[in-house]
This record gives sequence, C-alpha cells and structure tokens, in this order.
Amino acid sequence: RQSAWASVSRAVRTPAILDDNIEVGLLSSAPPFLRLLPNTGLDNESLIAYEIGYREQTTDTFSWDFATFFNDYSKLITPVAGAPFLDPRFGAMVVPLTRQNAQSGESYGFELAANWQPSETWKLYGQYSFVQIQLHGGGQGSEGQTPHSQFYLQSSWDIGCDWQFDLIGRYADQLPGFTPAIESYFEMDARLAWRPSKSLEVAVVGQNLLDSHHAENGTSALLRSPLVEIQRSVYGQVSYRW
Repeated sequence: RQSAWASVSRAVRTPAILDDNIEVGLLSSAPPFLRLLPNTGLDNESLIAYEIGYREQTTDTFSWDFATFFNDYSKLITPVAGAPFLDPRFGAMVVPLTRQNAQSGESYGFELAANWQPSETWKLYGQYSFVQIQLHGGGQGSEGQTPHSQFYLQSSWDIGCDWQFDLIGRYADQLPGFTPAIESYFEMDARLAWRPSKSLEVAVVGQNLLDSHHAENGTSALLRSPLVEIQRSVYGQVSYRW
C-alpha cells in the first residue's frame, strides 16, 4: 500500500539546423531591425534531473501521491544582442542576435494528486502542481512563460443504463513572461457518453464552456505573430473498439 521512488537522469539536446546554419531576418514595425544569426560552434544543451516521490493507498477507495523535482540546466542556447550596424540593402540599422550557449538555470517544483471513489458509480481525481523556473546569464530569457500553479479536478459518474457523465475543471496561473501577459483562467469541460455495447460508444463533448474564448499561451514579440485564443467547442464522437 506504500511505495517510494527516486531518480537521477541526464539529457542533452544537440543544436538544430535552425541554431547553427540558418539566418533569419525579423522585420519590426520600425528600425532598428533584428537579424538572428547562426553559430556553428554551439555546444549541446545539458540537463540533470532529480526526482523523489511517495505514494500511499490509504484505503481501498482512496490513494494519494506526492512528487518533487529539481532540474539543473547548463549551456542553454539563447540569442545574444551584438553591436548595431547599418545594412546597405535596407538603408536601416540592424541589431544582430547571435545564438550562444549563454544561459544556465534551474527549475523546481512538486505535484500532489489524489484518487477517491465515494461510491461504486462515482470517482474523483484531483491534481495540483507548482513549478518555478530561474534562468541566469545573458540573452533572451523565457521566465514567466510557464504557469507557477495549475489545478485539475475530474468527476466521473456512471449514471446507469450504460450512461456516463464526466466533468472536468482546470485552472492555470498567469504568464507574465509574454507581451501582452496571459491572464490566469479557469475552464470546465464536460462529456456525456452512452455505451449500448462493450464495443460501441456515442459521446457529446463540450470544452472550454465557461468562456467564449481565452488565451492559454503567448506569442513571439520578435516575430509579431498574432495571439491565438482557444474557443469554446462542442462536438460529437462515435467510437467502436474490437
């Protein structure tokens, strides 16, 4: 009824062709313009990850688990600004951004989850996670682009006569690392399914029911890409398994 685990792992990311071979010009609304330059001398990015966790089956109908982690990043690839120069092709000032292994950093946090079955026909699952990211060195950082806190709660209810109803609530913290910042949000999904046989299932699913639209991730200020928002949706689904 009880278990514990711990792990230490290492991962590397080799530079992609975009990092060491491709030059990209970024046109802003007015000079100076930006130019992202490649670097053939880049090293691999490196990560050492530590994790420890504990799980307990407290009763036949309730269990919980807790896990915490620490990630150590080194030689992260990031654009570093150089001295501006006049580009005769455009007749305008250009700021060069050269990719370099200029950053290191850490991320740490924890996750707490629980399963509870109040009755034979009703199941509840909840989860809370927290993460903190800290970056060091020069270049363009990405702090504030991952939610500090996220919460998830799911209720699954077997109504009877082969019907099932699922209700899901989820919350994500704000993302101040984007321009404009992404505000925190709470959303709800619902699913009603009918199983006339073991193989066939017919379902109606509604997603993001509390708002007509909302943003979940930011955009790139350098590329001036438009902000994409997630819209409310309702759809039907037919599944057959054999």
